[in-house]
Parts: sequence; structure tokens; C-alpha cells
Amino acid sequence: MKTVFAALVLGGLTLATAAPAAPPATMGGATDVLTGPTIPNGHAYRKQIALRDLSQEGRALRAADGGKLTPEHLAYLQQKLNDIRAGNY
Repeated sequence: MKTVFAALVLGGLTLATAAPAAPPATMGGATDVLTGPTIPNGHAYRKQIALRDLSQEGRALRAADGGKLTPEHLAYLQQKLNDIRAGNY
């Protein structure tokens, strides 16, 4: 009797865990069509790109200055950073 009970319990657990999974999440909000990746275009993304570009420009200026930024280039980069932080990018 214990064997039959155990088989029913285990069989029930197997059936319970074999239930269909939830439908996959979609990126576009549609429930029947999975859309491709989207390109972010919010403030945070534009700010991130502006900071990346500033970093690359700073590296290029430092290389052009012989490994150490001139005070003029440092002030220029600092002003650009201040503008980015203020939301002007």
C-alpha cells in the first residue's frame, strides 16, 4: 500500500512539474510576436555615449600632448564634463 501511495505522490509531483512554462517575455510588448532588439534612445543612453566620447577625446588629447594633458586641454575636458553632467550633450 505504501508503494502505491508513494507512486501516486511521485507521479503527481512529476505531472505538476511538467506543466507548460509561461510564454516567453517579449521586448516590444506584443504577446504574439517576438521583436528584435531595440536601440535605447533615452537620456541615460545619450549621456553614456557622451561620456564615452569624452573619454576617447581625452585619451587622444593626452596622447597628442605627450602623455600629460596641458592645462588648456584639461580645462576644455572639464568644461565638457560639466556640460554633460548638466544635461547638455
